[in-house]
Amino acid sequence: FRRDAPYASAALAGASLYAVLVISTEIPDDLIALASMSLVVLIRAVGVWQGWVTPGSVDLTPHRRSGDRVDPNLPS
Repeated sequence: FRRDAPYASAALAGASLYAVLVISTEIPDDLIALASMSLVVLIRAVGVWQGWVTPGSVDLTPHRRSGDRVDPNLPS
């Protein structure tokens, strides 16, 4: 993963809007799709304009200190 424009976040917001509107309203699917795509484009446009970037990856691997004992029964 790398720091980049919020493509996935915009897509998730659009997909969420689509799902909520399809489930909870009687709006025609074409209009719901148009609204969802518009939200994605809006988020992307504002993100580019404002220079938004997603956070970079974080290493969550536990690190051993030099003085730590290693338990031979645990996988390495």
